[in-house]
Amino acid sequence: MTDDEVTALTTLYTAGATGGTYNDGIDLVTRGLLQSAGFLYITQLGSGSSSPVTLTKDELASNLSYVVGGAPPDQALLPAAAGNLADAAGRETQVRRLLGTTAGKNRMVRVVREWLGTDAIGETGKDATAYSAYAGAKNAIVAESTNFIAEVLQNSTGTVNELLSANWSVVDSTLAGVYGVTSAGTTKHTMLPNRFGILNQAAFLSVYAHASESGPVLRGVAIMRRIACMNLPSPASLNIVVVPPQPDPSKSTRERFSIHSTDTKCATCHNQIDAIGFAFELFDGMGKQRPKNSDGTYQETSSIKTTASTTVPTGVQADFAGTYADSNALAMALASSPQVRECVARQMFRSSAGRSGADMSNSTDRTAVEASEGTFIDIWKQLPSDNQGKFVEMLVAYVRSPLFDKRSVQ
Repeated sequence: MTDDEVTALTTLYTAGATGGTYNDGIDLVTRGLLQSAGFLYITQLGSGSSSPVTLTKDELASNLSYVVGGAPPDQALLPAAAGNLADAAGRETQVRRLLGTTAGKNRMVRVVREWLGTDAIGETGKDATAYSAYAGAKNAIVAESTNFIAEVLQNSTGTVNELLSANWSVVDSTLAGVYGVTSAGTTKHTMLPNRFGILNQAAFLSVYAHASESGPVLRGVAIMRRIACMNLPSPASLNIVVVPPQPDPSKSTRERFSIHSTDTKCATCHNQIDAIGFAFELFDGMGKQRPKNSDGTYQETSSIKTTASTTVPTGVQADFAGTYADSNALAMALASSPQVRECVARQMFRSSAGRSGADMSNSTDRTAVEASEGTFIDIWKQLPSDNQGKFVEMLVAYVRSPLFDKRSVQ
């Protein structure tokens, strides 16, 4: 603590203890600590007044520790704050060390789950009539959503490609029953020949679905915005009121939701959204694969068939436009897409910096944040191509950059 901080806290103690007791003084000190700006916020004020300012050694240590480990600086980091955190190489050393700790590993897994939205699986419910097996499998689905990411990041390639295209997962016996496989428990990597990558796992498929049916629009929007960083305005910004398709037991979910693309006001966006979302129609609303018929269709109900083949139209802002048999084929294309790899780098920057231009209502602030993001992407592009798709290297690139240790004067 600084001398001024010691004086302020001592003054609080004296005010409480005078005419009272020791405990009264400590009580007031504790209240003061818990209400202080230094406790509530991670300061990034830097030193000096000319822009840009460089963060102080304590701010660097605190910022790095929270970004990488989600916690205050540990004992090994505090001595480093005395000098070498001002150097990019020194910060990289600490990042790699922290990523080897339990806190660092857990934080990275959390970042990926939040980016994908699969962290919402714990609060995602389903209609027990439509999905009677969901409640019993939910804990297994939640576990897979964490364990698979951890395995990719910590014990495998740590790449976007593997996260989106792996033909294996970490599955227990309960989830094996949902997935229709029998090797769970015999090896850490359970082979899943019919579902590639995290987008075809139950957590993603359940979160982006409705309580009693699948969600092609939800899944399509998630891919466009979160995975490919495609510009997709909200219906409200276009003054469009979305009317959900009416229930119709004679039609498949795909047929019912296709009505959006027939509306001239909706077609521009939904021609893209639906094309992506319909690829996942081989899976139901809890991520269970539907029975496949000999003609290549899938049995949605006892009397309704559906299909998963799709064509992502050319001419849209996607380098993965093309025709795909289903979401597994689409996932393989996304895994090798330069656009997706760059999008993930953008998402890592937004998570690490805690800012996104999309969240800014003020145009000046939005422009400034987007400019910083663009600067990071330029830095990211200078990485060796093999490192551009690695989550750890994206984070290291951010922490090494001037975007981490310098701030504009507000």
